[in-house]
Amino acid sequence: MSGIGLVRVELLGAVRAWRDERELMLGSPGQRAVLAMLALSAGQPVVRDKLVDGLWGDRPPASAVNIVHTYVARLRRVLQPERNERERIGVLSSAGHGLYVLQLGRGQLDVRRFDACAGRARQLRAGGNPAAAAESFEAASAMWHGVPLAGIPGPFAEAERARLTEQYLTMAEDHAEAMLAAGRHAQVVKQLARLTEENPFRERLAGLHILALSRNGRRGEALAAYQRTRQLLVAELGIEPRADLRELQGDILHNRDTGFGGTAGAPLAAAACVVPRQLPPGVRRFVGRRAELKVLSELVGNAEWPPGTVVISAISGAAGIGKSALALHWAHQAAGRFPEGQLYVNLCGVDPQRPPVPAADALGFLLRVLGITPGSMPAGLDERAGLYRSLLAGKRMLVVLDNARDEEQVRPLLPGSAGCMAIVTSRRQLSGLAAAEDARLVSLDVLTGVEARELLASRLGERRVAGEPEAVSELMSLCAGLPLALAAAAARAAAHPGFRLAEVAAELRDEHTRLDVLDAGDPSTSARAVFSRSYPHLAPAAARDVPASGASPPRGYHPARHCRSRRPPRR
Repeated sequence: MSGIGLVRVELLGAVRAWRDERELMLGSPGQRAVLAMLALSAGQPVVRDKLVDGLWGDRPPASAVNIVHTYVARLRRVLQPERNERERIGVLSSAGHGLYVLQLGRGQLDVRRFDACAGRARQLRAGGNPAAAAESFEAASAMWHGVPLAGIPGPFAEAERARLTEQYLTMAEDHAEAMLAAGRHAQVVKQLARLTEENPFRERLAGLHILALSRNGRRGEALAAYQRTRQLLVAELGIEPRADLRELQGDILHNRDTGFGGTAGAPLAAAACVVPRQLPPGVRRFVGRRAELKVLSELVGNAEWPPGTVVISAISGAAGIGKSALALHWAHQAAGRFPEGQLYVNLCGVDPQRPPVPAADALGFLLRVLGITPGSMPAGLDERAGLYRSLLAGKRMLVVLDNARDEEQVRPLLPGSAGCMAIVTSRRQLSGLAAAEDARLVSLDVLTGVEARELLASRLGERRVAGEPEAVSELMSLCAGLPLALAAAAARAAAHPGFRLAEVAAELRDEHTRLDVLDAGDPSTSARAVFSRSYPHLAPAAARDVPASGASPPRGYHPARHCRSRRPPRR
């Protein structure tokens, strides 16, 4: 080429650029961050607001637009001092008001070269040529020069670092498989030992290291490496090693021909980590809520939902109304729609025994589940949220955020890409999520009479319920259609099969002792304990004359009086 010369950009390490063989002075870290964002957009126009968000997230300075404009102008002078608009490769230009585009050819960005080289290596491996595949993987590895986008600030750089590092580790695992398949196990042991130490929760990497040790005649070291991996997984994540890793240990113990991953002796293991299946058990005998379940299912299959938008449903209602039960029941039914995992966090939004979980702590938990090691964990809330959304990008995952306090606690935990869905439960109606995130609000009312009777029959049997219709009607009325109260009353009756239901109803008539009768000794299902968490948050008129400092509601307090509808259960 003539004129401005050929520009090359490197991001797999420090952000650097060359024109022909001369390195260019790219300026400040912020200016380099802008270059990285433009280079990774593959010749597509980038809106200025995206550059602002990538540099500062949701806390840009007042002069952010001017700063970005200055960065772009300086980069333009550096990349093309002798500007020639006919030379399209390596040109940074405007593509309209507030739009910028950087034209780079396939060979001018190291990230694209890396992807192409790793892709060729995988084709060679699939074609039965592991030796040639290993050489191509080595060429891809040589393009890495440390931490990608090193020293570059902002949420965009943080998220891209995580994404690119994941690509590198997956390539390193594929490279090790090719080396082992080619019989070069002696050459790969040291590299695998280093990578396993840096990434101790990657079971595929650990398995390849164990296999390389075994094939080098270091059987004792291989078994010791397995035990270290197992102890770490059990202690930190509460899980046993995956099946193919356990099989590998068995092969070594019995001195059989060992295999792991794509090497001889075992089928290729597609997953690089455990798929999260975190949903707690749902209610086994769930009844009612057919309309609400239909709404949730329609949200997932709604073809009119804007593309690229995460689907959010916020379920609200009084204490004991069944918000968590509804969310978990639907989540278990719909788990097959989210094959790459289901995440669950109890945010403890209203719990006198535990403070609400800060969003940063909840993100730390979710990131550990998704495979981020403590040493790689970002410190700030924005950085954690950016990494979290990057890991979920392009995946179909369900996130259940239970017992939220308010919108501020929830927002950093929402996925950011299509294919994911978030279900939020809260005692507050989270209208802010509807306004800003287009969430679908679902407000739960008390059970109808038909649903309340169905709940009692499901737990006590149809014969017992049909035998005392008047007592059943009174129980439904005294429990005010609240699923928790009805379940507690049913549990008391089931625990005393000799009791007539009329006797249980008689115990519940006295509103001063009613909550005591519904207390089975378990704080998670005790009506008094559950209602007491809401009572301090009631408005003064609703709380009546009980001191605000009281940890428990008065004996006559019943939250059904403060539900959206006060209609009695219908028979």
